[in-house]
Amino acid sequence: MMHKHKKIVVFGFLGFDRDIGRSGVERWRSSITMFEHPEFPVDVFHAICPSASPEFDAAHLVNEVLYDIAWLSPATTLETHIVNFTTPWDFKEVYGKIFHFCEGFKFNLETEDYFFHISVGTHVQQICVYLLTESRRFPGKILQTYDFDPYRKNKRPGYVILDPHEVPVSIREQKIKKEQNSIMILKSGFESVNKTYNGIIEDLCQAAENSREPILLLGETGTGKSVEARRIYEVKKNECHFRGKLIEINCAAISRDLAIATLFGYKKGDYSGAVHDQAGILQQADGGILFLDEIGELSLEVQAMLLQAIENRRFKIFGIHENIKVDFQLICGTNRNLEREVSLGRFREDLLARIKFWSFTLPPLRQRLDDIPALADFFIDEWSQENNNFNITFENNALKKWLEFATAPSDVFWAGNLRELNHSVKKMCYYARSNDDVINADIVGKEIYELQNSWRTRTGKNKLPDRTVMQWNPSNPDRLPPLNEPKTLIPKTLQPYLHTADRMTLEKMMKICRRGGSLRKAGRRLFAVPLDEKEKNYSDLARKFLDRCCIKFPGSRFVLESGKGLVWKNPD
Repeated sequence: MMHKHKKIVVFGFLGFDRDIGRSGVERWRSSITMFEHPEFPVDVFHAICPSASPEFDAAHLVNEVLYDIAWLSPATTLETHIVNFTTPWDFKEVYGKIFHFCEGFKFNLETEDYFFHISVGTHVQQICVYLLTESRRFPGKILQTYDFDPYRKNKRPGYVILDPHEVPVSIREQKIKKEQNSIMILKSGFESVNKTYNGIIEDLCQAAENSREPILLLGETGTGKSVEARRIYEVKKNECHFRGKLIEINCAAISRDLAIATLFGYKKGDYSGAVHDQAGILQQADGGILFLDEIGELSLEVQAMLLQAIENRRFKIFGIHENIKVDFQLICGTNRNLEREVSLGRFREDLLARIKFWSFTLPPLRQRLDDIPALADFFIDEWSQENNNFNITFENNALKKWLEFATAPSDVFWAGNLRELNHSVKKMCYYARSNDDVINADIVGKEIYELQNSWRTRTGKNKLPDRTVMQWNPSNPDRLPPLNEPKTLIPKTLQPYLHTADRMTLEKMMKICRRGGSLRKAGRRLFAVPLDEKEKNYSDLARKFLDRCCIKFPGSRFVLESGKGLVWKNPD
C-alpha cells in the first residue's frame, strides 16, 4: 500500500530492445509505459544503464529514453547509474552487482516508497531483482508493465505491483491446499473422523510428498496396505516425482524356488521353462515404485540379495557379468511383527533397518468404529458407481440395527477389517436389488447372522462377546435376544476325551437344549442334509451322537454315562 505523502521512487534497467523508439506510438516501450498512468505518478526514476562501448551506444539510448520521459512526465526527476554487466545471463555476476548497487544506495523508507521495474532486462536480471527484493536487500516492491492485449479492444497498456513478502502467504496456502488434496488421495476420498487414523495419514502424506526413502506399512490383513501403496504412487505421480510405474507383488504368492527369478529376472535357459529372457520386478520398477506386500514371507537368502540391491541400487543376473542399475522407491507391507521375526531368526535385522526408514501402522477397524457409518456410505456409493448408479438406501430401523451391531467394541469383530466391512456392505447392496433397492431389516439380519457364524468359526469360540446381537429369523427378523452364556457348557473333565469337531457339535446341541429345545430340534439343526426330502428320526441321530460322546440327556440334564455325577443341569 503506497502512502500519499511519500515519494514514488522507481529503479529500472534501460534496454535497446524494449526502450528505443518514439513516444510509445510506433511500438510499446517498457520504461516509457510506466509514466503514462496518472494514478501512479513517479517522482524519481533511477535508470540503470551500461557505459558506452564500441558495440553499444549507451548515450543514444539514455538520451532518447530520458527525453521521452521528460516529455511525458516533466515533474519526474531522472537520475542515471552506470552498471556494466559483462554477461547479463551470469547469475553470479548479475546478483553480485545488483547486490552491491543496493548496498551502496542510501534508502530513506520514511519519506519514499521504492519500486524496481523488471519488464526490461534479461531473465537472470529479473530473477536476481526478485530475490533481492524478497530478502529485503532492496527495500521495496516489484513493478511490471505490460503492453495492451490485441484481442481485447480499447485495452490500454498497464502495470502490476507485486510485493514478494505477500507471496509466501499465497505459497503456503497453495502448499496447504496441495497437502490436503494429497491427504484425500491417501484416504481414497474418504472423510475420516478418527483422530488416530487422520494423524497417521497426515504423517504418511509428509513422507510421500517429501521423501524417496523406503516406507514400511504395517497392519492386520484388510487394513488397506495395498491401497495405501497405490495412493502413495498417485500422490508422487501428481508431484511428477517419478517417470516409471508402480510394480506390486505379493511375496506370499511367490514360491521359494522362483522368488529369485521373479524378483531379479532370468536369462533364457537358466532353468526348465525359461524359454526367453525375462526382466525381474526390480528392473520393471526402475524409475517408479516397487511395492513388496507380505515381505516377511521371503526366505533369508532372498532377503540378503534384496538388501544388496536396495543399498547398491544395482544387482546381477546369473550368467551376466554386467550390473543392472535400478532406481526406485521401495514400499513394503506386512501383517507380521518383524521385530519378533528378527528375534526368531526368520528376518534379517539389517534389512529391517533399511526398509523401515518410514514406518506406519494402519489401525484395525475395531479401533476405527467411529468411521464405520461413513465407511458404509462410502462403500455403498462405490458399489453404486460400479453398478450403473443404482441408488441403494437403508431403512431407518435397519440402519439403526446394523450400526448397533457393527460399532459395538470387541476384539473379535471385523477381524477382516476394511475388506470384510466392504464385502459385507456390498453383499447387502446386491440383496437390496431384489427389494426395490432398499436394505431392510431382513437383509441386515441375514448379513449379521452370516457374520456371526464366520467370526465364531474364525476365532474358534462358541460365543461372541456379551452384548445384544441379532439372530436372523426370516419369520421374525427383528428379534434381538441377548447371548449371555458362559464361555463353554462342556465340563473340563469331559473336554480331553472329545475331538474338536465333536466338541463344537456337542456345544451347539447343549445350547439348543438349554434354551428349551428338544433333542429332535437339536438333531434337525445339526444333522439335517440340504435337499434331502427323506424324513429322518433326528432324535435318534442326536442320541446316537451323545452315546458316542458317553453322554445321556434324560430331558432335564446332561449326565456322564459312567455315572460320575451331574455334568450340567438344564435351568428351571
